[in-house]
Amino acid sequence: SLHACDIATDIVLYNAARWKSRVILSTPCCHHELSGQLSKPAPDAALRRELDFILSSPMLKQNLCDTVTDGLRVKRLESLGGKKVRIKGYKDTELEGLFIDGGAKRTAIFFHGYHSDPFINFGVQATRLYDEGFNLLFPVQRGHGDSGGKSTLGVYEQYDLLDWIEWVKANTSTDEVLVYGMSMGCTAAEYASDRFDPEFVKGAVYDCGYSSVFSQLCYDLKKRHVPSASVIVWTRAVAKFLLHSDIKKNVSSALSASRVPALFFHGTDDRTVPFSDGVANYEACASEKTMFTAEKAHHTVSYLVGGKEADGVLMNFINAHFSRERK
Repeated sequence: SLHACDIATDIVLYNAARWKSRVILSTPCCHHELSGQLSKPAPDAALRRELDFILSSPMLKQNLCDTVTDGLRVKRLESLGGKKVRIKGYKDTELEGLFIDGGAKRTAIFFHGYHSDPFINFGVQATRLYDEGFNLLFPVQRGHGDSGGKSTLGVYEQYDLLDWIEWVKANTSTDEVLVYGMSMGCTAAEYASDRFDPEFVKGAVYDCGYSSVFSQLCYDLKKRHVPSASVIVWTRAVAKFLLHSDIKKNVSSALSASRVPALFFHGTDDRTVPFSDGVANYEACASEKTMFTAEKAHHTVSYLVGGKEADGVLMNFINAHFSRERK
């Protein structure tokens, strides 16, 4: 569906689910259905007054309608399959995820990026791997969605990932795990890579991860023309005090001790995480490795921009390191 107005998008999603479509490509347009409902007199006058500071501004009202409508659509898609699971992550933080059991012996764990979610980062890849005989686990990062805690840009998330791997081992019939990290989720996976058990984690896909929290903060500040020296020194000191970790620690130290086969994706036009970080991470990795460079691809879309070539690289990686099991 392309620019499907009002409830047309919802009709498309409903029929796609009813027809068991493998992939749904939907570009919603306006959200007049909810907007119209909000324009009617509210039965609860007190609630209406509380929302008036948003509803009185056409732009803010439109943004609210966009967010709420798309949120409802995501919840509807979630309800079609899978079960919500909860674990205690690092420092007993409550974390939530969605597990889709395909009855397979292989499970792919999708670790999403900062200010994103698993469905945005991995919708296409997850569908592809489900058809190739994988169960799917979508952890929601700390500080995102209904997971507790606050984001640490990969510092604590690396330990959360190890806890999710243990959850798969203890609660499913999985024999083989694929870790697939994107952006911050990729960096967290790279930080944890030297602790992956190669007897259980058979492969890892690292997509557009930064080399360290420190280098990424410096890069972001430089893009915004903010003098970074004093800010970074202060931030590093605070992080050491609060997180008991040095944000200058590079993923290369873990990757240099990794024993799990790795596939790296990165786009040459990535303006969020520099392409040079992806190359450096690849070069630091000591295990069997492959890198796919997506020409002119921006952040998080290397697999999509790479098309059939990127998909072929991913499938070759799966076939080389995982047992043959297909739905």
